[in-house]
Amino acid sequence: MAAYQLVLVKLPKWAFWCVLYILARPLFDYCEPHLFLPGLGPMNLYTLQRQSLFLFTGYTLVVVLGLHTTSVVSSRFLIGLGLINAVLVCFGQGLLGNPGQDGAFIALTLPLMAREKFYGLMIPALIGIMLSKSATAFLATFVIGALYVHYMIFLPAILGALCLWSFLPDFWADNGRLFYWQQALELSLSQMPVLGLGPGSYFVYGAAMNQRLGHTSVPVWTHNDFVEVTFGYGILGLCILLFLLVMAWRSARGSKEFTSLLGGFIVVMCFQMPLSQPFFWLFIIYFIGRVSEREDLCLQKP
Repeated sequence: MAAYQLVLVKLPKWAFWCVLYILARPLFDYCEPHLFLPGLGPMNLYTLQRQSLFLFTGYTLVVVLGLHTTSVVSSRFLIGLGLINAVLVCFGQGLLGNPGQDGAFIALTLPLMAREKFYGLMIPALIGIMLSKSATAFLATFVIGALYVHYMIFLPAILGALCLWSFLPDFWADNGRLFYWQQALELSLSQMPVLGLGPGSYFVYGAAMNQRLGHTSVPVWTHNDFVEVTFGYGILGLCILLFLLVMAWRSARGSKEFTSLLGGFIVVMCFQMPLSQPFFWLFIIYFIGRVSEREDLCLQKP
């Protein structure tokens, strides 16, 4: 049974309407863009359309590649990218161009290295994580390690990691993130609470709002996928995201590789933007393919 056929059998029908909404919403915003803040011009409208088209194309590829085959992205390919990232971080900047994202990407390859028994490669990976100086990467690494021991200690692992890393200098410095999260949620919930302002639209609204406030730092992302999804897709989109994560967690149970990878990915979602970064989409494609492959083998057993 092909992976996409297996998913059609295993998931409830209404789940496909959720996925359809995720794919159709950015396409709708591309065809019928709307600006909810006064004073924004045609250039902002063009930027909004560009972001919508980018997300529609990317999410469609993730769904097609993830559900239709199990061999598009291999664990060794991701491990190789992680090691390249670790080497580049030693020289100042990795493939993603951001220390937090570079460190998080390297951290997510750790369970894959454990699966392949490439324990020696974990040393340069951990060095790269330390050199990234990213609290997100440190937290994800701790949670991944704890989940690899047992999936039931997910929440204790997060709490323990927070307590541990809270002793690091500047750990609680949010770099404006708390303000951006509050700002994004206030605008979204006041304008379009159910459906949101459009996927990727904070790229336009965040910059406009902070320029009007006279801030020298102008963000283009909220640095939190849950806030970003609420801003773009509304409360409906947030509920869909949480539902998909619960479904993924249920599918991952019983596998150290899957639970630790998913747990680390959720941690990264809280402080970075993996759902908007093509490099992180590779992990989603890999996860869907591997889980579908495992379920397929279970169904084939007599």
